[in-house]
Amino acid sequence: MKKYLLPNELMIGDALLYDKNSEISSTIDVITKSRVGHASMVTEINPVFVHEAQPEGYIKTELFKSCKDCYHIYVKRPRFEFNAQKLQVWCRIKEGTPYDFKGTVIQQFLKNVFGKKINHSDALKLYCSEADLRAWNESSNMNFNPEQSPGDILYNFVDFETFELKLK
Repeated sequence: MKKYLLPNELMIGDALLYDKNSEISSTIDVITKSRVGHASMVTEINPVFVHEAQPEGYIKTELFKSCKDCYHIYVKRPRFEFNAQKLQVWCRIKEGTPYDFKGTVIQQFLKNVFGKKINHSDALKLYCSEADLRAWNESSNMNFNPEQSPGDILYNFVDFETFELKLK
């Protein structure tokens, strides 16, 4: 099995999970007890663009800009069937949706205190991994609980192939 991917091998629907050097990512790393604190979704290839939740909202970003200050980037590639066009449309429709950093923190706090996921989601906002999960739900027959962290996607999701992205 191939362990690494290059940017030109990414596909629409791949989730990128970031071990990143940023204040927000570091905070999420501590709260989630995971080394990945951010997620995005590949929505265009050639050149590669991702959709991601950032402080300015849910936005479309060029891959290399999104990966700035990353130590490692992991790729989760779905093994299940999904409609790439529906996924792209869902992501475009959600552009500009406010970022839900507070929702991320609350979700992880409740998980750590009570040992289980407790729905808290703000329907008017998105956090990074929630957006990926909702995009897959909207474009496939899957029904993922969107109340998951980037670390949950990396470590607990089995209907996916896992790779490390090499930018150079």
